[in-house]
Amino acid sequence: TFASLGFLDNESYLSGNSLRRYSARLNLDYNITDNLKVGISSSGSYVRNNKISAAWEGGLGTVQSTALPYYGVNDQNSDFGNPVVRSNSVDWRTIEQRTINTARLEYRPVKNLTIVANGSLDYMDLGDNFFEDSTWTGFFSIGKEYQSKITNWNTNGFAQYDFNMLPEKHRLSVMAGSEAQNYRQRSSYQEVSDVNTHLYLDWEGSDNSDTLDITNPTVRYTFASFFGRANYVFDNRYTFKACLRVDG
Repeated sequence: TFASLGFLDNESYLSGNSLRRYSARLNLDYNITDNLKVGISSSGSYVRNNKISAAWEGGLGTVQSTALPYYGVNDQNSDFGNPVVRSNSVDWRTIEQRTINTARLEYRPVKNLTIVANGSLDYMDLGDNFFEDSTWTGFFSIGKEYQSKITNWNTNGFAQYDFNMLPEKHRLSVMAGSEAQNYRQRSSYQEVSDVNTHLYLDWEGSDNSDTLDITNPTVRYTFASFFGRANYVFDNRYTFKACLRVDG
């Protein structure tokens, strides 16, 4: 059994850029009988990434290129897109909530035969959030949220048998199994004008607020695989291997 808690608070060399992460993990292993074992693992995390504009939209690249030394730091009327004004007027946060869970079953019904089954679920809720105040937009403040919810299921299993061969210079092991995966992504975009804070928080609008909602088509795909392998070892020196795999 293993359990852990984690905390990370990382500041960047750029003012306004930082990352804070909370995480937890739990692993459990239990022998139900002498030939049957189970294992469970679960982890979760919450990440808040405070971002600033990249070079191509008024970030550090602008400071190092078109922002000349004699430009005013708080100049809102310059044509070069003042990165300081943008940093102070645009609050950009990425919020990620994620959980990864796995389960494993291992069974040895007879000598030299091992059967293993695994299953996992990976779920992530990712939001890219912007709050642009009226200083930057030139009219109303605007809240924007790009939301993605991703679910990924994976199952796999295999059986392996080790043959006892005489003389002992010969060893043969064969394995066969299958794997399947199901992926789904749902994404959306929301924009509201004349709001008081981020849209993922308890925001309030006004009579002048306009709302734009876009829901993208759900992305889905599945994956299935069948595989097999045979290993032959002679005199602990020479190894021969044959593998077969079919994916679809």
